[in-house]
Amino acid sequence: MEKLYVICLILGIGLVLSFVIILFLYNKLGKIQRNLRKIDEELAGESAEQLLLRSIYKQDAISHEIEVIKNDIEKLQEKQMHCFDKLSVVRYPASSEIGPKLSYSVGLTNEAEDALIITGLHYRQGLQVYYKQVKEGISETELSDEEKSVIRRNKAEYVMKADIK
Repeated sequence: MEKLYVICLILGIGLVLSFVIILFLYNKLGKIQRNLRKIDEELAGESAEQLLLRSIYKQDAISHEIEVIKNDIEKLQEKQMHCFDKLSVVRYPASSEIGPKLSYSVGLTNEAEDALIITGLHYRQGLQVYYKQVKEGISETELSDEEKSVIRRNKAEYVMKADIK
C-alpha cells in the first residue's frame, strides 16, 4: 500500500509540474501570436517576398536620390567658389593732414581668388569712392598697401572682422 501512495505522490507531482509547464508554454504561445498579429498588420496581406522586393526597390530609389543630391551638392560647391564669402575692412587716414581714420577699404573675396575692393578716401573737400577688381589673384590696376592688406586678411581668414590699422 505504501508503494501505491508513493506512486500516486510521484504522479501527482508530475501532473502539477506538467500543468505548470503547460501554463508557461501557453503564455509563450500567446506572446508569439500577438507578435504574429502585429506582423500581419504591418504586412497588410503582403508576403515576405513581396515585402523584400518592395524594400529593395525603395533602396534603389533612395540610392538614386542620394546620387542626385551628391551631384547637386557638387554643383553648389562649384558655384559657391565664385561667390563672395569673405569680407575684410581696413580704416586709415587718407593723408597726413587729416587726423582721424575716416578712409576705408572693403574687400570681398571668394575661394577662386576673385575680389572686389571698394575704397573710400576722405579728404577735406569730400569723399571719393571707387572700386577695383581682382580676377584669380591678379588686379587690373595697382593696389594700395591698404587694399593689399584687405586681400591678405581675407586669405588669412579674418572673415567678417573689421580691423583698424
